[in-house]
Order: sequence, then C-alpha cells, then structure tokens
Amino acid sequence: MTAGAVLRVLALLAALPVLAPAHAEIIVKGLTEGSAILSIDGELAILREGESRSGVTLIRADNRGATLEINGRRQTLGLDRSIAKTYRKPEPERIARAGSAFLYRQRGEVAAGASSLLSVKIVDEQHASVSLGVEYVYAGDYGDDVFLSIDTLNKGQVTGNVGTPPVRLLRGKHYVELDVASTPDAPLVYASDALEVTVHWNNDGKKQGEILKRVMPFNKYWKKVRVR
Repeated sequence: MTAGAVLRVLALLAALPVLAPAHAEIIVKGLTEGSAILSIDGELAILREGESRSGVTLIRADNRGATLEINGRRQTLGLDRSIAKTYRKPEPERIARAGSAFLYRQRGEVAAGASSLLSVKIVDEQHASVSLGVEYVYAGDYGDDVFLSIDTLNKGQVTGNVGTPPVRLLRGKHYVELDVASTPDAPLVYASDALEVTVHWNNDGKKQGEILKRVMPFNKYWKKVRVR
C-alpha cells in the first residue's frame, strides 16, 4: 500500500464516530432541565444538551428523563430506580414544631450507602433568623460538588428574603448547623409558612440539578430589629 493510500485510510478512520463499548452500563443519576448526571461504566459524567462523553450524547433532558444517542441510536432513560427508591424509602415523618423539636426526621433504617436527609431540627430562633441542625448521609455518588441549601417559602413560593451560604456535603454521616437569616434588603416584617431544604449539585460554582428536596411546615413572622 502506498503512503498516499495509508494516509487516506487513516483519514477515513479519524472521521468515524467514537462508539460507546457494547457492554457499557449507562445509568441516569440526576436530572434537571437541559442537563443530566450519567454513570457510564461507573464513571460519573455531567452533560448539558448536545455534549458527549465516551460515545454517549445527551440530546434532551428534563425532570422526567434523558434522551441519549448511543452509537447512533436514541433512547430515553428515566432516573435510576435505585435512586428513586432511596428517595421514597424510608418514608419521611413530619413532627410538630415545639421549641427545638425535630421538624423532620427519617423513619426507619437507611440502607447502607444511601444518600439521605435524616433529620432537620431547630437549634435556635431569633426575630429575624433561625439556626437549623441537619443530619445527613452522603454516599458520594454525585461527586464532590454537592451542596445543601435552605430557603423559606410562603404559599409555595420562595420568598427570597433569607440567605445562607450553601454547605458542601461530606461523604459519610454528618451533622451540620446552618444560620438562616434575613437578607439586608428583606422587608422589616414578612411571613413564611415552610422551609425548603435542597441538596443540589454545582457546576462551575453555580447551582444546577436538584438531587433531593424536603419541604417542612414552618410558620414564622420574620421581624428585623430597628436600630434607633
């Protein structure tokens, strides 16, 4: 074969699409609008629509599923059922607010390796702030850029009146305390009827898909103290 023929063959080979191995195990680990967390042969990949990894291209993603193109064929996958099972079982138990009582705690045993919120309780409460103690288990199945955030709700809508820096989750079982306080531009007096605790993954420092969310009743009038 001449040198020119060899070069033409190499050019043809370079133009061929990269195929995923036939034995590849592809699992959808997380979903959000326009993005998905995939496990491809055990390797975690965060893809936006149109991006590819190991021969797998994310065509479309929303909260219901991810449409993937694998070796030229399209298929839609839902969230891994084992993750959904972690979310559903054990069932949550909501407890009436009373001083420092638990607002939420997990009922029953948590399976080994499962990622879950175990409990959320009031540690301290002031006119314009609340300190919460959160116990969680994180198995590390979403990587290291996973955070815990807390918002206040009123009639199902985020108030935007409180702020607390997101807390990075560590692998294993941990307890962390967070201060949820009124922002400087919040009204002097406003109401909330629930707390929303969200576990989410970040990409380039920005909040992306939600992994786990708990909404707990929490009626409070937040009152800023006037300085005279």
